[in-house]
Amino acid sequence: MDYRFTLNLPETNFSMKANLSLNENDILKFWDGINLYNKKSFNKKIFVLNDGPPYSNGDIHIGHAFNKILKDIVCKFKRLDGFFVNFVPGWDCHGLPIELNVEKIIKKSKFLVSDSDFRALCKKYADEQVSIQRSSFIRLGINASWNDFYQTMDFKFEAAIVKTFRSLLENGYIYSSIRPVYWCFDCTSALADAELEYLDKQSDSIYVFFEIFDFENFFDKFYFRKIGFVIWTTTPWTLPFNEAIALNPKAEYLLIAHKEIGYIFDKKLLDFVVKKLAFNRIHVLHTFSADFFLNMRIIHPMYSKFVKVVLSDHVSSDSGTGCVHIAPGYGYDDYKVALKFGLPIQNKIDVNGYFYGDVEDFSSLNIKDVNPNVVAKLKEKNNLLLHECILHRYPHCWRHKSSLIFRTTNQWFLSVDNKLLRSNVINMSKNFIRWIPENGKTKILSMINDRPDWCISRQRVWGVPIFLFVNKNDDSLHPRSLLILDEIIELIKNDGTNFWYDCDVFAYFNIDPVLYRKVTDVLDVWYDSSSVYEFILNKFHFLKIPFDLCLEGNDQYRGWFQASLINSVANYNLFPFKTIVAHGFVLDGFGRKMSKSLNNVVSPNDVIKIYGADVLRLWVSSVNYCFDVNISEEILSRVCESYRKIRNTFRFFLSNVYDFNPENNLVMYFDIFYIDKWILKKFILFKDDLIRDFNEYKFYSVYKKIYNFCIDELGSKYFEIVKDRLYLTRSSSIFRLSCQSTLYYILYEFVKLISPILSFTAEEIWKNIKYVVNSVHSSVFDLKVNLFLNHEHFNVFDLIFFDKLFYIKDYVNKIIERFRHEFNIGSSLELELYFYCDIYWFNFLLKLKDDLFLFFLVSKVNCILDIKSDGFYFEIVKSNFFKCERCWHRSVNKFNELRICNRCILNIYYFKECRRFF
Repeated sequence: MDYRFTLNLPETNFSMKANLSLNENDILKFWDGINLYNKKSFNKKIFVLNDGPPYSNGDIHIGHAFNKILKDIVCKFKRLDGFFVNFVPGWDCHGLPIELNVEKIIKKSKFLVSDSDFRALCKKYADEQVSIQRSSFIRLGINASWNDFYQTMDFKFEAAIVKTFRSLLENGYIYSSIRPVYWCFDCTSALADAELEYLDKQSDSIYVFFEIFDFENFFDKFYFRKIGFVIWTTTPWTLPFNEAIALNPKAEYLLIAHKEIGYIFDKKLLDFVVKKLAFNRIHVLHTFSADFFLNMRIIHPMYSKFVKVVLSDHVSSDSGTGCVHIAPGYGYDDYKVALKFGLPIQNKIDVNGYFYGDVEDFSSLNIKDVNPNVVAKLKEKNNLLLHECILHRYPHCWRHKSSLIFRTTNQWFLSVDNKLLRSNVINMSKNFIRWIPENGKTKILSMINDRPDWCISRQRVWGVPIFLFVNKNDDSLHPRSLLILDEIIELIKNDGTNFWYDCDVFAYFNIDPVLYRKVTDVLDVWYDSSSVYEFILNKFHFLKIPFDLCLEGNDQYRGWFQASLINSVANYNLFPFKTIVAHGFVLDGFGRKMSKSLNNVVSPNDVIKIYGADVLRLWVSSVNYCFDVNISEEILSRVCESYRKIRNTFRFFLSNVYDFNPENNLVMYFDIFYIDKWILKKFILFKDDLIRDFNEYKFYSVYKKIYNFCIDELGSKYFEIVKDRLYLTRSSSIFRLSCQSTLYYILYEFVKLISPILSFTAEEIWKNIKYVVNSVHSSVFDLKVNLFLNHEHFNVFDLIFFDKLFYIKDYVNKIIERFRHEFNIGSSLELELYFYCDIYWFNFLLKLKDDLFLFFLVSKVNCILDIKSDGFYFEIVKSNFFKCERCWHRSVNKFNELRICNRCILNIYYFKECRRFF
């Protein structure tokens, strides 16, 4: 007889082979067809994620995917938790990279095209890039407002930008000033602190002698040919513009003698300077306070002019010589010193890095080529003490990787000290915003405390113009500036910002072009994106700040985090976000940054083609985003294996509830078997842990717990024990229905819990659960996290009993596996166990009586009281009984004509198998 037909063998259409790269597209079509994002009710609870816009230039990279998937996990969980989720994705659409790419496309400079035409080309390019990136994000399974996203070049968004600017102007935060700012010659524009990065640079390092004029009047006790200060600089090209030497007011300065010349420098740096300049025989003659040298006249080391000594706290005694040369037009600290001491501030370098024609000895030279000439000039004047090359950290443009300089220009600034803005931002960052990781608070406080005023103007075409008219004589603003901005805001809402370039704005606003000039700068793109809160508030009138979450890369401490905080606090005196989460960078498997030159770039689109989006999403959840994370082919292969194990767990669920109808077959908690109660109790505790981790944004912990629960509690414990009951008992017996009810309880809830991470797989699982496909919940994302059962059902349930039981089982299994390997045993069902126990363990195991063999997955278990033993020990014996052809257990009962055991006969014909626990 073929006993397969008496078994309840697993059945499901949920394949072990996922084919994610193909099947996910069908699920995307389904989500699009049901308009998943908008398929939600407006609950009282609202959760707003403020999406920091990626730049609309090129396809998405793995960092973009990492960021958006993290956001999607948050929002999907919040939706399951009963929130109305507002996740409006956006793009940053203005700025230099787009200008450069458009110039490549049209093969000509923007200066050879009208501003209006060039801006139109930039908009077209940005639209195309947004379309590409939008499709890639959708393919990742991101559930967001893809049909109603924002772009910083949208008319209403530009109006929101100008609205915030107008408010800041009215409240005194905006001003123009001629001062040094970071300048990139490749960008031909000023840069903000957020647009630079520090990289290693090979630089000329020179030590220069600045001779004191009329030194005999100050040092009449000493005889020297000359006396002067020793300065050190890594920017020789700035020396032609020197106006002073700054000393540390708190330091003491030495006068030493070497070969009839007196050298002055910081006392603390004596050993360093003497060694660096190779002075073999010196005499330390005297120590002076810095005040002694204040306003002393010094001879410029290259020209016949006098400069003077000043004091400044920015001068350090930790390196160099403690004497700093001051070029007011080419350093921010130099600029502040110049203001304090009335030094001349001027710029003699054009936008491309060339010296103006009136610079003596260096006319029309580029600063990249000037250093050798400066060194030669210093040698000629006998003022060069040392020239060498050093490798040091230096600010670079983060786009072009080219080194920056400070260059004095007329720019527009946002004052961070007006109306206590700096202290207000610090207070709110410190006391009202939750930072993840916690050290983010320390980072942001340090950056805000030390930052200068925000340079918000850029010398570009593609951006939001600074809509101001300035008096040509005194640089004062037009008296109707605020009223003009009000009118401009309304114009922008309908027609955009091109009118500033297309029409005669002087005539339109009745401005005298003889007396006033139009500002031609545009706003910093960081200012654009920092105004997103204003756009969101205008679009969704029922929302208010602070929004719930901002989640971006940790490079945004100096970028979007700061910009958003400053903008929001200045305009509304409110912090923009309740929680700020910062994640690390994505590196390759060796911890290196990705670059084409290293051939280590991992494209999310390539990953999806091979593995599918859900494997990429699982990888995102598996890593601790608080640090830099690694990705490689090997890492993805391991994640793929984890995915298969999780998928196989759900396949077990589905394949064993194929004939289960919860309306008719559901067994209530009080009637289910003891092992079923155990796994339900474990699942409820597991579910509580996951919800807590989701709410704390610990997705790597969520992943680990999901994986471990699938492998340990379910796979190696519960599933192994209940297979006998599922497959061998009658399909409609209480034994099987109790297990199926338990599986259904867990499956129904577990699929929700994995859906924020494994979104495509969860939807596929949901569609394979019978009796729910045609329900009102057509998608797994229509559900909320709630349980059929709660903790009240388990108040008296004793987990400790099962903890002890599984402790014994784990120990026994290790010995069984060793025994099987040593004696070539195919299955543990070929074995019998004999326990020899003291009274405690004898009574403990006796509680399970005849069910013990089902728990230990052997054919027989005997418990023997051994009063001499302390604890228990056991013996493994190979069974000599026959193998039942149906259940494969070894049994003493043998029926020649049936070749099955007594237990199987009872299950097939009489419903009379006796079970209590398993």
